[in-house]
Amino acid sequence: MRNLLPTSILSLLGVVVSIVILFTSCGDPTPASNEILYKTSLEGKWKTLIFDEKITAMRKSEGGEICDTIVAMILPNSVERIDVEAFKNFVSLTSIKLPKKLTDIGHRAFEGCKSLKSINIPKGVNGIGYKVFEGCSSLPVIDGVIYADSYLVGVTDSTRVSYNIKKGTRFIGNDAFKNCESMTSIILPKGLVMIGIEAFYCCKKLSSIILPEGITMIGEGAFAGCWDLASINIPESVQFVGNDIFYGCSSLPVIDGVVYADTYLVECKTKIDFKNIKSGTRFIANDAFYGNSFGYRYGFSEDDGYNGFGIESIIIPESVEQIGDRAFRNCRHLTSVTIPEGVKTIGDEAFYGCERMHTVTIPSSVTSIGKMAFGECKELTTVQCKATTPPELPSSLIFVYYYSEMEQYYDDFFERYNRLKKTGYYTLSKLKAIYVPKESVDAYKNAHGWNKYSEIKSYDFDLN
Repeated sequence: MRNLLPTSILSLLGVVVSIVILFTSCGDPTPASNEILYKTSLEGKWKTLIFDEKITAMRKSEGGEICDTIVAMILPNSVERIDVEAFKNFVSLTSIKLPKKLTDIGHRAFEGCKSLKSINIPKGVNGIGYKVFEGCSSLPVIDGVIYADSYLVGVTDSTRVSYNIKKGTRFIGNDAFKNCESMTSIILPKGLVMIGIEAFYCCKKLSSIILPEGITMIGEGAFAGCWDLASINIPESVQFVGNDIFYGCSSLPVIDGVVYADTYLVECKTKIDFKNIKSGTRFIANDAFYGNSFGYRYGFSEDDGYNGFGIESIIIPESVEQIGDRAFRNCRHLTSVTIPEGVKTIGDEAFYGCERMHTVTIPSSVTSIGKMAFGECKELTTVQCKATTPPELPSSLIFVYYYSEMEQYYDDFFERYNRLKKTGYYTLSKLKAIYVPKESVDAYKNAHGWNKYSEIKSYDFDLN
């Protein structure tokens, strides 16, 4: 036997909740004293692994034959998560049985399992990572579509006009229909819960698509580059949308200079003074009034009033749930904004550089605020945060401005240059108070990120 391999198990209060099985270096798995491992062998080579329900860890060594010889594997019911690259390059693995309690499968978990033909995706699985079945060339094909049980992996021919997706499909994988440039239509089955990253990227002739109720997640760039896409619905069940899902979709409808994909505000494409976001909008895209917009992309200056620069005030409808990264970045004339109850997440740099904004009220529904969300809002004096539970912060860099100090120096040829001497972040100099519910002051002062601000003060929102 080779050297024992490092433990890879997650436990909580002594109860095993997740077994992360790592074989990526490929070695003979040798059980430690508290592990139970069964094997069957043929001519001295490992063929089948069956893990006992009491197993607590698997280990890996540097090198070995196990990845080349294992053909079947059964995981115990205690496993709830398969980690990143857990079974990568098990080249002889033909079948694996996943347990009912499984909820998450990590990125590239089965990548390179070129012999894999049979795998089940339990109904409890709600998270599947990137390129999970990349290089699994033996998976079954039905009518030109590759499947790993209820997971649609991809297609064998990207030149077809249409594809039939089998009933029971729950996941459309990352890149599944990417560059199917001839596809004009597709019917998605009921029961679908996830559309992966760039799943329909550059399906240029796809003009309409109906998303069934039940979908909860649409991955980054899912429909990017679908030039002819003019009609799509966003089901009420959708809870998460990735970045740039409609980037480059030039046929989507435009209302008052703003592009919409049903309840998803894609971008502002025109010169504007003030815009009301249409009622019913649920998602404001990343860069909606900044990065991907007409003015920014085509070189207009802020004085031209493009992509939000000219907005002085804006009312966000109560239907909005998510404000994307950089959504209103550098709207430098924006003095006031109403963030309504119902908004759950405020993205990174969402209001960065809104230099004339004096006050902001964060509703009680907000659960997370991104990095630098209100960075460089130099006139901001007062923040009201109504959430009784402090919203999750990635860091303390929310109400700050960035500084850099330069110094001049001369190189050997006596040329004058500037070089960076020191950088850092300061709390906004005019920020005098961050008002939070009176019963939550201590929670805010002890919460990650919030605990960096001395400006936190008690406020009775019920009386005001």
